[in-house]
Amino acid sequence: LRAQLPVEIKRAQELLSARDKFVEDAKRDVDRMMRQAELDAKTKVSDSEVLYAAKEKARQMVARAEERCRQLYQVTNEYAEDALARTEEAVQMALDEVKQQRVRFRSASAAKMQEQRDKLDGRTPPQEDSGEE
Repeated sequence: LRAQLPVEIKRAQELLSARDKFVEDAKRDVDRMMRQAELDAKTKVSDSEVLYAAKEKARQMVARAEERCRQLYQVTNEYAEDALARTEEAVQMALDEVKQQRVRFRSASAAKMQEQRDKLDGRTPPQEDSGEE
Protein backbone atom coordinates (compact mmCIF):
# COMPACT_ATOMS: atom_id res chain seq x y z
CA LEU A 1 0.00 0.00 0.00
CA ARG A 2 2.80 2.41 0.88
CA ALA A 3 4.56 1.68 -2.39
CA GLN A 4 1.40 2.17 -4.43
CA LEU A 5 0.32 5.41 -2.72
CA PRO A 6 3.02 7.70 -4.21
CA VAL A 7 2.44 6.22 -7.66
CA GLU A 8 -1.29 6.94 -7.50
CA ILE A 9 -0.70 10.47 -6.24
CA LYS A 10 1.91 11.08 -8.95
CA ARG A 11 -0.51 9.81 -11.62
CA ALA A 12 -3.21 12.14 -10.33
CA GLN A 13 -0.78 15.07 -10.37
CA GLU A 14 0.30 14.19 -13.89
CA LEU A 15 -3.33 14.11 -15.02
CA LEU A 16 -3.98 17.47 -13.41
CA SER A 17 -0.88 18.92 -15.10
CA ALA A 18 -1.94 17.46 -18.44
CA ARG A 19 -5.41 18.94 -18.00
CA ASP A 20 -3.98 22.37 -17.18
CA LYS A 21 -1.63 22.22 -20.18
CA PHE A 22 -4.50 21.17 -22.45
CA VAL A 23 -6.65 24.05 -21.21
CA GLU A 24 -3.83 26.56 -21.72
CA ASP A 25 -3.08 25.21 -25.19
CA ALA A 26 -6.75 25.34 -26.11
CA LYS A 27 -7.04 28.92 -24.87
CA ARG A 28 -3.92 29.89 -26.79
CA ASP A 29 -5.26 28.22 -29.93
CA VAL A 30 -8.61 29.92 -29.51
CA ASP A 31 -6.96 33.31 -29.02
CA ARG A 32 -4.79 32.74 -32.08
CA MET A 33 -7.80 31.65 -34.11
CA MET A 34 -9.84 34.60 -32.89
CA ARG A 35 -7.06 37.02 -33.84
CA GLN A 36 -6.75 35.35 -37.23
CA ALA A 37 -10.50 35.44 -37.72
CA GLU A 38 -10.59 39.12 -36.78
CA LEU A 39 -7.72 39.89 -39.14
CA ASP A 40 -9.42 37.99 -41.94
CA ALA A 41 -12.68 39.76 -41.23
CA LYS A 42 -11.05 43.20 -41.27
CA THR A 43 -9.43 42.54 -44.64
CA LYS A 44 -12.74 41.42 -46.09
CA VAL A 45 -15.10 43.88 -44.48
CA SER A 46 -16.86 44.48 -47.74
CA ASP A 47 -18.00 40.89 -47.90
CA SER A 48 -20.31 40.32 -44.92
CA GLU A 49 -20.72 36.62 -45.71
CA VAL A 50 -16.99 35.99 -45.23
CA LEU A 51 -17.02 37.95 -42.01
CA TYR A 52 -20.03 36.01 -40.74
CA ALA A 53 -18.46 32.67 -41.72
CA ALA A 54 -15.19 33.49 -39.95
CA LYS A 55 -16.95 34.54 -36.76
CA GLU A 56 -19.18 31.47 -36.86
CA LYS A 57 -16.19 29.17 -37.38
CA ALA A 58 -14.34 30.83 -34.51
CA ARG A 59 -17.41 30.55 -32.28
CA GLN A 60 -17.74 26.86 -33.11
CA MET A 61 -14.08 26.25 -32.40
CA VAL A 62 -14.34 28.04 -29.08
CA ALA A 63 -17.44 26.03 -28.19
CA ARG A 64 -15.69 22.75 -29.06
CA ALA A 65 -12.59 23.71 -27.08
CA GLU A 66 -14.68 24.72 -24.06
CA GLU A 67 -16.68 21.48 -24.21
CA ARG A 68 -13.49 19.41 -24.46
CA CYS A 69 -12.06 21.36 -21.55
CA ARG A 70 -15.17 20.63 -19.45
CA GLN A 71 -14.96 16.93 -20.32
CA LEU A 72 -11.28 16.71 -19.47
CA TYR A 73 -11.84 18.60 -16.23
CA GLN A 74 -14.65 16.22 -15.25
CA VAL A 75 -12.64 13.08 -16.06
CA THR A 76 -9.59 14.40 -14.23
CA ASN A 77 -11.63 15.32 -11.18
CA GLU A 78 -13.29 11.90 -11.11
CA TYR A 79 -9.93 10.17 -11.36
CA ALA A 80 -8.40 12.36 -8.66
CA GLU A 81 -11.41 11.76 -6.38
CA ASP A 82 -11.13 8.00 -6.92
CA ALA A 83 -7.36 8.00 -6.31
CA LEU A 84 -7.79 10.04 -3.13
CA ALA A 85 -10.59 7.74 -1.91
CA ARG A 86 -8.39 4.68 -2.48
CA THR A 87 -5.52 6.44 -0.73
CA GLU A 88 -7.76 7.30 2.19
CA GLU A 89 -8.86 3.66 2.47
CA ALA A 90 -5.24 2.45 2.39
CA VAL A 91 -4.20 4.95 5.04
CA GLN A 92 -7.19 3.99 7.21
CA MET A 93 -6.32 0.29 6.91
CA ALA A 94 -2.72 1.05 7.89
CA LEU A 95 -3.91 3.13 10.84
CA ASP A 96 -6.23 0.33 11.98
CA GLU A 97 -3.32 -2.12 11.81
CA VAL A 98 -1.12 0.23 13.88
CA LYS A 99 -3.89 0.54 16.47
CA GLN A 100 -4.26 -3.25 16.68
CA GLN A 101 -0.51 -3.72 17.06
CA ARG A 102 -0.45 -1.06 19.76
CA VAL A 103 -3.19 -2.88 21.72
CA ARG A 104 -1.29 -6.17 21.38
CA PHE A 105 1.90 -4.48 22.52
CA ARG A 106 0.24 -2.98 25.57
CA SER A 107 -1.27 -6.33 26.51
CA ALA A 108 2.03 -8.19 26.12
CA SER A 109 3.90 -5.45 27.95
CA ALA A 110 1.43 -5.47 30.85
CA ALA A 111 1.72 -9.25 31.14
CA LYS A 112 5.52 -9.07 31.20
CA MET A 113 5.46 -6.28 33.78
CA GLN A 114 3.15 -8.33 36.00
CA GLU A 115 5.44 -11.31 35.62
CA GLN A 116 8.42 -9.18 36.71
CA ARG A 117 6.48 -7.78 39.69
CA ASP A 118 5.56 -11.30 40.76
CA LYS A 119 9.22 -12.38 40.57
CA LEU A 120 10.33 -9.37 42.59
CA ASP A 121 7.66 -9.98 45.22
CA GLY A 122 8.91 -13.54 45.61
CA ARG A 123 5.86 -15.01 44.07
CA THR A 124 6.35 -17.42 41.30
CA PRO A 125 3.64 -17.99 38.81
CA PRO A 126 2.14 -21.45 38.74
CA GLN A 127 4.22 -23.82 36.64
CA GLU A 128 2.62 -24.96 33.45
CA ASP A 129 1.92 -28.62 33.16
CA SER A 130 4.64 -30.09 30.95
CA GLY A 131 2.82 -33.37 30.55
CA GLU A 132 5.36 -35.33 32.65
CA GLU A 133 4.51 -36.91 35.97
